[in-house]
Amino acid sequence: MIKALIFDFGDVFINLDKQGAMDHALDLFC
Repeated sequence: MIKALIFDFGDVFINLDKQGAMDHALDLFC
């Protein structure tokens, strides 16, 4: 389950790398 979550985040970072992936990640955690 945790591994799947990590892979999902990996896909998100790859897809949004040029669109401010870090900002999106912060939105998910905040």
